[in-house]
Amino acid sequence: MRKKNWLITTGKSLYGDNYYEYRLRHLITSEILEIKGVPKAIRFYSIRLP
Repeated sequence: MRKKNWLITTGKSLYGDNYYEYRLRHLITSEILEIKGVPKAIRFYSIRLP
């Protein structure tokens, strides 16, 4: 069974969700990350390193 790594945050964040989604989309279009799913919203896709 493959172990999944999850980012868990608690407390207050310095940046909003929009910033994190913007950075993820930038890394995906730069082909630094791979995407699986529909890039409509962050809940509809998963990412991984190539």
